Amino acid sequence: MFFRSYHFNYISDDGYRVDGKSSGFELWSNGFASGKLSLALSERLSIGLVSGYRGSWEENRMVPLMVEFNYYSRGYWSDCFFGEIGAGVGFQEKKSRGGEEPAVLSRLGGGYHYVLGGPFSLDFKVALSSVFESPRIPSPTEGYIEMHNVRQSRATHCALEFSLSLNF
Repeated sequence: MFFRSYHFNYISDDGYRVDGKSSGFELWSNGFASGKLSLALSERLSIGLVSGYRGSWEENRMVPLMVEFNYYSRGYWSDCFFGEIGAGVGFQEKKSRGGEEPAVLSRLGGGYHYVLGGPFSLDFKVALSSVFESPRIPSPTEGYIEMHNVRQSRATHCALEFSLSLNF
């Protein structure tokens, strides 16, 4: 992650409104392990369903479910550059800091598709990804603010992803 924006607003136990905002550039590393099931729509275009396990920021993990489109400049069965665009939702772990609503996910990227032979190929990818979520708000005393007191909690995380995938 290289950029984060966060805005929250809640009613305190004493009845007054608490509002907080923060945004800025910060470095944070997360992992993303995934699998993808694709269908070729043509020689150059495919659609895929992606799921796995990922982090979005500190103490927040989710199971993503995304739809991705890939365009291969010379066709899937050739060594070539490709572009990728995807969107979906992330179902947050109950024990994580994530909120009750699913997060909205997006990704735009590209890379190089290298055919190994037979049905095997490697994709070297770079992508810009975004996560839009409503995380739980930490309480100043202990735990988290009760959801019925929360008026707003919105966070945006942007990351640059580097990945290698084996296709078969």
